[in-house]
Amino acid sequence: MEKEEIKVSVIIPIYRVEKYIEQCITTVCGQSLKEIEIICVNDGSPDQSMEIVEKKAASDKRICILTKENGGLSSARNAGLRIAKGKYILFLDGDDALKSNALEVLYYHMNEYTLEQLFFEAEVIYDTPKIKRENHRKYHTYYQRQQDYPKVLNGRDMLCQLVKNKEYRVSACLQMFQREFLMKKRLEFWEGIIQEDNLFTPKALWVAEKVMVLKEALYIRRLHETSIMMSKDATDSSWGYYVCMRELNELISADSEQEENQFMQVIADGLLREAVSAVCKCEKKQILQALTGKVNDEEVKEYMKTVWESDYMTYRRSISGRFKYWLIRKMRLG
Repeated sequence: MEKEEIKVSVIIPIYRVEKYIEQCITTVCGQSLKEIEIICVNDGSPDQSMEIVEKKAASDKRICILTKENGGLSSARNAGLRIAKGKYILFLDGDDALKSNALEVLYYHMNEYTLEQLFFEAEVIYDTPKIKRENHRKYHTYYQRQQDYPKVLNGRDMLCQLVKNKEYRVSACLQMFQREFLMKKRLEFWEGIIQEDNLFTPKALWVAEKVMVLKEALYIRRLHETSIMMSKDATDSSWGYYVCMRELNELISADSEQEENQFMQVIADGLLREAVSAVCKCEKKQILQALTGKVNDEEVKEYMKTVWESDYMTYRRSISGRFKYWLIRKMRLG
């Protein structure tokens, strides 16, 4: 397929998704928009995922396979982005799926309004009844906004509106991007962390000139026990939130727009709370052991000062301590 014919590049990181990847790719191959490329990035997956992908690729020449050493979701997305040729970019997780007309609808809006960034919505499916019981209340409408956003705005104004309405959602998979915009602004995912969308999305909004919100659920997000968003690794989550917060604070410091900084600060403060919440029930020794070897000593010191010694951590641990005391006392007294 020639470069000018590719309307959308769909980038799919592949790692331990053998249970879901066939459905994922099938929904992309069956899109009503045909002028696409499907970049499957093998991130060193040790299971049978790539055998499934290779079988699909044999019958659809639009599928391109890129193989690399395991480096995480950010690394895989960046690798796919570097070889993408489409006018627009969509990131798709290998355990999720698309509605059959998703790319056509998104491509139309990107083209019609000459957008750099387009937010859209998702419906959630659950892998098991247990996961649905535990998460339905939180997620069943989480990716569907209630307020209307009829205008094309610059990214900072859109960020302010979304934060004001408490409808700011960071998932990179629920956005389509103009590839030229990403390249020009040198926007990539921060590698070596999870929670990377918490940095990528606000950074994109900070520099985008034309952004729109489409209130249509075109993405199918799957919740299952092994998905990253269900991860129980407290220290990795906390470190990811911390890095995103740290980088956003640097962005704020370098800018003088007071009102817009106020809303970006709301996001950064929220990331600090998430970083604290992830490890507030851990012991200091556990955290230090988990970070040793992953990051340098100076970064560990700064993390501990910012997260472990924060006022919010003191508050959370005091609440946790009081609850533990109450629970033990209740058990002893019957």
